Amino acid sequence: MKSLLALLSLLFFLCVPLMVLGLIRPSIVVRGRTQTRTRAVQIYGGLALLSLTLGFVVHSGIGVAVGFIGIIALPLMLLVGLIHPPIVLPANRRSRKTVAKIYLPLTLFFIVFGAIVFDPDTRQAETPTAPESTSEPEVTPEPVPVAPEPEPTPEPAPATFQVAVNQATRAAEQSQTAATLESWDDIARTWDEAATSMQEVPATSSYYDRAQEKAIEYQANADIARQKVQSFAPPAPAPEPVFQPEPEPIPEPVFQPEPEPIPEPEPIPQPVAIPEPAPAPESNDTGGYVSGSCAKLRGMGLSNFRPGDPNYTKNRDRDGDGIACES
Repeated sequence: MKSLLALLSLLFFLCVPLMVLGLIRPSIVVRGRTQTRTRAVQIYGGLALLSLTLGFVVHSGIGVAVGFIGIIALPLMLLVGLIHPPIVLPANRRSRKTVAKIYLPLTLFFIVFGAIVFDPDTRQAETPTAPESTSEPEVTPEPVPVAPEPEPTPEPAPATFQVAVNQATRAAEQSQTAATLESWDDIARTWDEAATSMQEVPATSSYYDRAQEKAIEYQANADIARQKVQSFAPPAPAPEPVFQPEPEPIPEPVFQPEPEPIPEPEPIPQPVAIPEPAPAPESNDTGGYVSGSCAKLRGMGLSNFRPGDPNYTKNRDRDGDGIACES
């Protein structure tokens, strides 16, 4: 059954691409004089619908196949025939009216037939009732008990782990009746030993993680026992007071009047340098113009005449430097 269904599915998925290819290039899938798109659709489209219908029959029964034909296949062919009649009708009957006359009644017939087939009351009436069995009941053989598999033997606890457990048990029992300083001190030491033993469990053992947790727990119990020891210890004696001699009185300072400040001597004024008077310029003022040459005037002790002097003339200032009869 499964192989037939697989074969029909393969036929359907093979015909659909051939039909599409025939619409594009009819000569590839149709030979001879019938190389038309209409012929390709008629051949491969019909094969695809036939394989799909038979697949429904094989997989779900005749009712599903009839419903598929009436609801999907025939309405699809009716729609295609109204658009392009040659695809669903032969050449001598190519008309939309003929398509409607043929496929519309077929569509209605299959829809009604499929509804009757799928009617729940009809299907229930057709279902046969299983006859009552008159044969003797079959004797079911009792099941043979199967021996259970032996559970794996758990790994024995390491020696250090067991020693620590024994020490912790002894410390817990002693703490129930401890009432003295010495007993609580012994309990604290026992808890310390148990914690140390737990820490010595090797890391390769399956008890390692549990041992580490117990080591922390035992150490906390040891701290509680030490607190009990401190509560029994007598209070420390108060330190004796240390005698300290009274300090000698500090003599009061004798008041001494502050010496009067010595007045600072007035600063001696520095002598001011009096500048020497500039030499008076040589006066050539003779009171008027003196005639004669510069050599004559120099012989008279007159020289260096400047503009404004009565004896200054341009003839006497030959070099034009503003001084006539230079000495």
